[in-house]
Amino acid sequence: MNNVSIVDARGRREGMMLCLEEGYIVLARKGYAGDGGLDLSGFTVLPGLIDSHVHLQLDGGADPLAGVNFSPPLRERCLELLRRGVVGLRDAGGAFNPGYAQAVLEPPECFPRLICCGRPLTVPGGHCAAIGEPVRGEKEIRSAVQRQLSGEGGWIKIMLTTGVVTGNRPPGQLQFSFDELLAAAIEAHGCGAKVAAHVQSREGVAMAVSAGVDSIEHGLGLTVELAREMARREITLVSTCTGFAAMAGKGRGEMAEKAARALQEQLRAVAVARGCGVRIVAGSDAGTPYNGFCGITAELGWLRRAGLSWPEALASCTIQAAKMLGWNGLGLVAPGYRGDLLIVTGDPLQDPAALDNVAQVLRGCIPAAGKADLWAKEGIA
Repeated sequence: MNNVSIVDARGRREGMMLCLEEGYIVLARKGYAGDGGLDLSGFTVLPGLIDSHVHLQLDGGADPLAGVNFSPPLRERCLELLRRGVVGLRDAGGAFNPGYAQAVLEPPECFPRLICCGRPLTVPGGHCAAIGEPVRGEKEIRSAVQRQLSGEGGWIKIMLTTGVVTGNRPPGQLQFSFDELLAAAIEAHGCGAKVAAHVQSREGVAMAVSAGVDSIEHGLGLTVELAREMARREITLVSTCTGFAAMAGKGRGEMAEKAARALQEQLRAVAVARGCGVRIVAGSDAGTPYNGFCGITAELGWLRRAGLSWPEALASCTIQAAKMLGWNGLGLVAPGYRGDLLIVTGDPLQDPAALDNVAQVLRGCIPAAGKADLWAKEGIA
């Protein structure tokens, strides 16, 4: 590729030549690759985007937890996200079998990479009980973790507190004791897995930090003291402003009021986390009420509003997300990194909306979504 403008978390590089081979970037430097290369004048090449908090089982309707589909249309939802530049996903809780996902997302190179947290641990009648695994006590929690992981690593999700959509209960109430959360963390870490904790109160954040979870989803109520400890322990904050904004803007009554408050608390948590050096990762919370599978770019706008620079916001859905998820070789446009790339028209540094002008998405250097004529006109595809 010639005349390449590259944008990633390190900034912009102009007039680059980019060479891809056998799934990887093998060259990215100033120069000209020869007349046989693809001319990308007017386009920008970025790392493919990663959405670290989605719920593929839910439909994004007014009440997605009512009438849950246990064989959700994963192909269609994943393809829609791929068309929007998303090359990697973490499903943050669903009751479908991960084996089902592997079976329907074939061939894998035609879909985003996917990590499934499995059925989130919750209490009977608790937050997201419709898709969760209800447990009580340390023994049940350990058994549930063992059953879901089978010693193969991965992620476990635990609904440590209630949330905006937890029936008539206010968000942020603790659902588990510290000993129960610690049991989940010890069991998961013993299996080589990581723990994501849904948290919407200061008490919950404090408990999650003390128990040593790996990511805190939402993290409402985060304080400077707790954020400093998160940074020291390398615990990631996953921001989901988009989900709260959707419920606040389109929901009604108590849901809208609770979501509006949660949105402001999420923005404050992100600002505190940034000031204390916490890794911040972006999640759309797609599938939750009024929140369809529209990609991750809206979350970047909210992160900018919370005080992140554009490179920091981009890092939250590229290199920082890849580090959290253990996807080595993703997240930058550089030699040795995977050729999971997003090509857009325009300059997203000047106009962030350009991220939505998807021309081509590559998975392992192979065109997987977008406008095929971008390649065909040069005789490449």
